[in-house]
Amino acid sequence: MTIRIHRALTAVQGYAGEPVPEGAYEMLDQQQRQMAGDLWDAADAEADGLRGAAAVTAALAAHHQAEEVVVDLVVLGSLDPRAVHEDRHRDLYGAGLGAPVDPTESAATRADTRHWFAEAERRGVDIERIGDHGSYSGADSIESLALPPRAPWGPADHRAMLEDAVRLHGLAPGRWIELEWPPTAGLATPGQVVTTSFAPCDRHENDADESRWDDCADCQDSVREVVESMAEWTWIAPLTVRQIRFDVDGTERSEVVYADPGHEVATTTQDPRDVLIGPPGRDTKW
Repeated sequence: MTIRIHRALTAVQGYAGEPVPEGAYEMLDQQQRQMAGDLWDAADAEADGLRGAAAVTAALAAHHQAEEVVVDLVVLGSLDPRAVHEDRHRDLYGAGLGAPVDPTESAATRADTRHWFAEAERRGVDIERIGDHGSYSGADSIESLALPPRAPWGPADHRAMLEDAVRLHGLAPGRWIELEWPPTAGLATPGQVVTTSFAPCDRHENDADESRWDDCADCQDSVREVVESMAEWTWIAPLTVRQIRFDVDGTERSEVVYADPGHEVATTTQDPRDVLIGPPGRDTKW
């Protein structure tokens, strides 16, 4: 048996949480030799007989190809598809994490953005609540200047978002999924606020003395802000799918098989009047 197959089997059984079955090394050695022999026979027949260096090259190629098949399909293929994923995230797949946050119930509030005032004071910059977005006339877009809320993401959310990613991408034996944590938020839409037009109340709608409107609370209350649509924040956690591999000497390594830097994990809402904006260059200039 090659050292690569030996080490791969030992590592895989470790992920499975089981000892190496009796006779497994010998069985794999026999499989690899039989496969290498079949590959050699095919190469020899195709060339109508191999001699010298060509024969050595074909034999080495057959040995390597058979080893690849045994490691990737037989050894790794025996793993439960979730084994490596759950091993890499063993701290998240235990008990007692509680329930994840429901993004539809976690609307960002003033408390979520209040910390930005303290941060702005510490860094010596000005921030503001823009209120009616329709009156905004800055050169930079609201989305690029908006200061993200804080959401109470915890280990239960991390696990739930990983499971969403597993359902989306699936798992093969030896693969696992990683999410950069915690997620970061970007303003997807600033929402919409409209101001209603003034209209006198029923008692004063036919009153010729308009000065009475100023002293009437019902008349003045006709002008108010109405939220037509909430601001929406998209939360991003860059995703990477990795696969374990074994080098020629059996050393285990990881290989990236897929990456999505824009992987979306949640959407939360916020009253558009509470969206804060700051100067350009957040996280780089201030």
